[in-house]
Amino acid sequence: MEKRTILFIDTAINIGGGQKSLMLLLKHIDRNKYRPLVAISVGSKLMDDVAGGNITVVPLSMRWRTMTREGGRIRQWFRMIVDGGIVLGEILAIVKKYHVSLIHANTTEAGLLGGLAGRLAAVPVIYHNRISVIKPIVTRLIDMLATKVIFVSHGSMWPWVRKRSAEKYCVVYNAIDIETFDQRARTDGIRQTFRIPDNHILIGTVSRISPEKGLEFFIRAMPSVLNRFDRAHFIIVGGPYFPSDEQYLQTLKDEARQLGVEKNLTFTGFMDNIPAVMHELDIVVTVSFHEALSRVPLEAMAAGKPVIATAVTGNDESVVHEETGVLVPVKDVEALESALVKLLREPERRQEMGQAGRQRIEKMFTIDHQMAAIDSIYHQLCHQKKDVSD
Repeated sequence: MEKRTILFIDTAINIGGGQKSLMLLLKHIDRNKYRPLVAISVGSKLMDDVAGGNITVVPLSMRWRTMTREGGRIRQWFRMIVDGGIVLGEILAIVKKYHVSLIHANTTEAGLLGGLAGRLAAVPVIYHNRISVIKPIVTRLIDMLATKVIFVSHGSMWPWVRKRSAEKYCVVYNAIDIETFDQRARTDGIRQTFRIPDNHILIGTVSRISPEKGLEFFIRAMPSVLNRFDRAHFIIVGGPYFPSDEQYLQTLKDEARQLGVEKNLTFTGFMDNIPAVMHELDIVVTVSFHEALSRVPLEAMAAGKPVIATAVTGNDESVVHEETGVLVPVKDVEALESALVKLLREPERRQEMGQAGRQRIEKMFTIDHQMAAIDSIYHQLCHQKKDVSD
């Protein structure tokens, strides 16, 4: 069987949920059928991880990633257009050199540049939409260029398909590699590393430190909870994603100090072994303002932990309210406090929710489920290209 080369394009510099999902896909892609090739930004933190998976990596210049704000907005846009043209040329050269059969774009910029390259080179393009915020002009352009659009939740798909044919759109849920959550790593845990007493209940969130993650509302719920459970300890695992997020991190620390909860709150920074982190937590919280399909509830349920999540797109498809966790309104501190207190009072309920969550992951969100759906799409588009070229 002839292997088809698939070019994956990701333009992010840092590693977020979308990049973690891409790495999982690359790890489990059928190498007997497909030859993965990855184009990523120079300086991307994905570089070493992808190369370590025995996959060819091709850097893209993406110079606007390091562009300063000097020279005014018009000059910035001009430089972005020029640099975008350079990157487009790089992608076209990659497609030609490696005889690419299919382009799989993992970010919005990748969808635009990869879509243009696909049109010019007569190669089908998949745009993997992993975001929930819709920018009408960008959405319309990508929609015109992509052959297929994959969404990670039904909620993130509906704004796209209104007044359009639904044939080119499909939903493939983010996946979890369950085996990594069954293997307990022998490393120093959160309690030992940060000297948290064993008799304290750990309540935590795993999140990049960005304003849209709503972490100030998590902090504002802490005083009321601590008034009832003084042996609760809160942790925030993650760090600033962009340099501009450093100020937001400082704002969070200042608010924790003003509320008097700093002794019961630990900022861990970025941590690599998320399965081990999840196993140590007693309750997992995510308070984002918007998501497409957050990986955090999925990872928590894979570890058998109850989840408290904001009732936003994606979370309402992964978390079953009052069964695998609790859904609360966005920015509603009182609802978050109430959900936390209730779970803290009922350890048996926490265990039941954790077990139900694990069963839900095994039923709907395994890597086998995802790869079966992705493989079907790859097969369809690769053979579609062959039929057209014949």
